[in-house]
Amino acid sequence: MRGALLLAILAVASSATVPHACRAEEEPDREESLPFYVPSQAKLQFAGNVGLLSAGGGWSWWHRTVDLDLMFGWVPPMQGDDPIYIGTLEATVWPVELQLGDGWNLRPVSVGGTLSLTFGDDYWVFLPDRYPSKYYWFNTALRIGAFVGGSVGRAFPAPRNVDFYWELGVTDLELWIFLENPRQITFWDVLHLALGVAVAF
Repeated sequence: MRGALLLAILAVASSATVPHACRAEEEPDREESLPFYVPSQAKLQFAGNVGLLSAGGGWSWWHRTVDLDLMFGWVPPMQGDDPIYIGTLEATVWPVELQLGDGWNLRPVSVGGTLSLTFGDDYWVFLPDRYPSKYYWFNTALRIGAFVGGSVGRAFPAPRNVDFYWELGVTDLELWIFLENPRQITFWDVLHLALGVAVAF
């Protein structure tokens, strides 16, 4: 009887501890096991040509090497103007991740691209009727951008990871302005810096 009781206690103890070990081993693949519509991370960003402040969520795949984020940005009203709202789809590739010890990690370089849409009557994708044909060759609402960056972060049990990241980027219109005015504008004048934090669930 005592032997049976001891075996039952050991079975309960092992069933309580083994799942934790399995979860630790399976944790890196959690993003692949989530349904496609469930975000695996949240982001809060300052500046970066997608709003003074922007926030959103996204998905990370292949052990944090590829991110896809949907952000919503806000620019406060200035000099009586209305606030500006911007939606952005951002893709980021992280080719290298270095483990620094004690849970800290460094991703020294990232490359990515953005597609941003500014909302409001003053912003348009197709030239409004109020302008003569070909009055503007570019649209004011849709911007394509590219950037390089990096991050430093730390792993936790929950949330799984917190990363502080930076991006240095340029948009298509800014790049065109620089190429058309290389003597008046330097390349550094059209770059924009973004700082943010990403939290993996």
